[in-house]
Amino acid sequence: MAVAVAMLISGSVAARVAQEASSRVAGTRNAIVGRVVDKAGRPVPDVLVTLLQDGVHWNGVPRVGIVAANLGVRTDDKGMYRLENLPLGSYYVVALPENPPLGADGRLNRAGHGITYHPAASTRADARQVTVTVKEAAVADITLLPATLASISGTVFGQDGKPVSGGTLGIAHGDGMFGVHSRSARLRSDGAFVLAALPPGTYILSLRDATRPARGSVSQVSGAKVVLDGRDVSGIRVAPIHTVRATGRIVIDADARKLLAPGTIHVSAWPVTDGMPGSSGAPTMNDDLSFAFNAWPGPNFVRVRFDVPGWVVKGIRYNGAEIMKTPIDFKEGQPVDGIEVVVARAGRLLPDRQEKDPRR
Repeated sequence: MAVAVAMLISGSVAARVAQEASSRVAGTRNAIVGRVVDKAGRPVPDVLVTLLQDGVHWNGVPRVGIVAANLGVRTDDKGMYRLENLPLGSYYVVALPENPPLGADGRLNRAGHGITYHPAASTRADARQVTVTVKEAAVADITLLPATLASISGTVFGQDGKPVSGGTLGIAHGDGMFGVHSRSARLRSDGAFVLAALPPGTYILSLRDATRPARGSVSQVSGAKVVLDGRDVSGIRVAPIHTVRATGRIVIDADARKLLAPGTIHVSAWPVTDGMPGSSGAPTMNDDLSFAFNAWPGPNFVRVRFDVPGWVVKGIRYNGAEIMKTPIDFKEGQPVDGIEVVVARAGRLLPDRQEKDPRR
């Protein structure tokens, strides 16, 4: 490739904080311990091990994601790791190796280790969950799977539509792992980049404008999502991302309306997929209970939050369809208007909606 290889730089991942990897001691509570090895059984040092867990969105729709962005540890020279002080529950244990970008011959590295779930699975669907108890440490050994490594190359464009002159490109994982093992790479003066030796998986690329946004506005971000399957991907445009405006109104009966203060209810977007660049701006709620909010492009649930107890959401409608558990696909340049959020006092149902509250 004509573009020089951009060396990946470890990000400010709290998992780099050293934790002493000790032997598996029965009686150690709230912990997961294990050893990471290759197919030949040899220990693999400096592999990040972290946890994913089943959960739900605010509306009860299932999801899987990281437990915490700072939860993780790297294996020692014997391939050992230890994760301690964990909440009780079941987890997916996943190893995220870092493969050297260049081989011994100075060419791009094409063979290495892939992202691997306990005990030796390339996907979460084939992984075995581990349960943390108060009795003893759970053991989760991982055998890293071999993988064909590939590169991502392209150019980063700024808000003016021109290639960015230098800077740092952020690289994060998708597939429910957004927030852990984030890294970065230097851009060339013409905005070009090459990210080498990446195993199969989903990668989120982003560049945030270093200029501090004006009060009430959001940071300007350029981004792209790339899925690797062992083949190189070139010509990627990391282009500006713009939020989408959405508007609607609260539907409520007259008696309950007298009790609802507009400033105590908030309607906003809740992204379904990984990689959203943070806050999309503060939502607004008017005295007449009309509202507006911004959403990042892509599928988003409409989220409703109350500052005071005693209120429930009975339904969310858009274009005549119920969407409480169905995301809206927000598209750049296409405002979303006419969202209706039906609310009522807790324990009281509206006359035309006698079904059980889906949030209970």
